Amino acid sequence: MNDNLSKKDIGILKESLGNILIIIIYLFILLNRPTFKKYSSDIIDFFLNTLPNFSAGLVGTFMFYKYLKQYKNGLFFSIMISGIWLTIEECYPVFSHNLYFDYWDIFMSWFGCGLSASFILFRRFK
Repeated sequence: MNDNLSKKDIGILKESLGNILIIIIYLFILLNRPTFKKYSSDIIDFFLNTLPNFSAGLVGTFMFYKYLKQYKNGLFFSIMISGIWLTIEECYPVFSHNLYFDYWDIFMSWFGCGLSASFILFRRFK
């Protein structure tokens, strides 16, 4: 039995650990948001409120691109699916009980989608 990992195995492991780290950070901030909000200034409160939408745009675009990258316009469709889904979710909360509309959440969702697209394009053309 060979104990050495191939480059492909190491790449898969790094990608998986990155995804798990993003999910853990997201859950940590989501669960501790009421505690953080007590002791934070207005700018930190703004970032804590928009962080779930930003990270959903970032991670959602990466996840959709993972399955659509074999197609010609896979990156475009992954951005559009993730961004439109998060915009609809903000306008009509399907999975949450929050009925509060905030245009900054929509902006940060699309900003996360764009940032993940730039990471994907930078990695592709590197």
